[in-house]
Amino acid sequence: MNTKTSNKKNTIWFFKLLGIVVTLPFVIAYIIIYSQYGQLFSKEIVQTHSILLTYSPQNNQIENSISIIWGQPSTPNVNYILMRDGEYFTKFNYGNNSYIDTNLIPNANYTYQIYVENSSNTILEKSNILNLTTQNSLTNPLVITSHSVYKTYSAFGDSITQGYEAPISYFDRISQYLKNTEGTISYNEGIGGNTTYDLLNRINGEIQQENPDLVTLMIGANDIRMGTVNNPTITSLDYKNNLLKILSDIDPSPQRTVFIFELSNITDWNTPGFTAGSNARLQEFNKIIQGVANSMGIPYISLPKFSQIPGSLTSEGLHPSDIGDNYIYEQLKSELLQYN
Repeated sequence: MNTKTSNKKNTIWFFKLLGIVVTLPFVIAYIIIYSQYGQLFSKEIVQTHSILLTYSPQNNQIENSISIIWGQPSTPNVNYILMRDGEYFTKFNYGNNSYIDTNLIPNANYTYQIYVENSSNTILEKSNILNLTTQNSLTNPLVITSHSVYKTYSAFGDSITQGYEAPISYFDRISQYLKNTEGTISYNEGIGGNTTYDLLNRINGEIQQENPDLVTLMIGANDIRMGTVNNPTITSLDYKNNLLKILSDIDPSPQRTVFIFELSNITDWNTPGFTAGSNARLQEFNKIIQGVANSMGIPYISLPKFSQIPGSLTSEGLHPSDIGDNYIYEQLKSELLQYN
């Protein structure tokens, strides 16, 4: 009887020990994960919209600027993080509750939000998201004069301008049209994979060499790509600044007509480098393009029906098809006729 009881006790202890051995690694793993990431998880549990972010009308008269103000948080001795267009922009010490964002693009949309963090870099509160648009207060907009003849045409861009997988690209069509009607010499300066950074590195030399009196610009599809080796993340602010620098190098004038395209539609976001948020960036970049065009007074070519035309993209969903390229050509030709 005692032997059976002893064996039963040994069996119970064996299974208890086995249970401890099996569960112990999971307990240790939980402790390690919580110690490393527990603080990160706690940062996500924040009180939202606890401070009010508003604009300051009396200070928004400054050209190309946006003035914002915000209330005091419930916790003293904190820092304020200003987010612009969903990205970190700058930080303020406690006691500051206003900021004037200057040198912005006229007629462009910007979003702002304030994060409140403590000395441990833990986000405690978030403000509402404020959407504001700068005013187009141009005093000396560029005047486009009519041209009887364009002697030289240069098209700058990426693979869409280059004509990747296109039997007859929009560049081929417009250059043939200009040659037939005006005897224009055309240069295709579209290079596949180019971002605004790549174009900045080469455009000044090409402009000086070709000296065109007609320029078209379509760039940005590769800037949208995020996180790849060859195309590192390019922020919205980077894109705005690069676009302004590119146009400065082109140097629009009454003697040099410049047209800037919005970006054409993309449907396949499975292409390497694109993410689920890429479509939103495409729409944002098109707003930036329009704002830049308005700020410099240059013609802006929209492609409103591109996404509605069946078969406007190739099967890979990134580059215009023959149908899409013909639509881009027709839009450009229509704009040219207005200034010719």
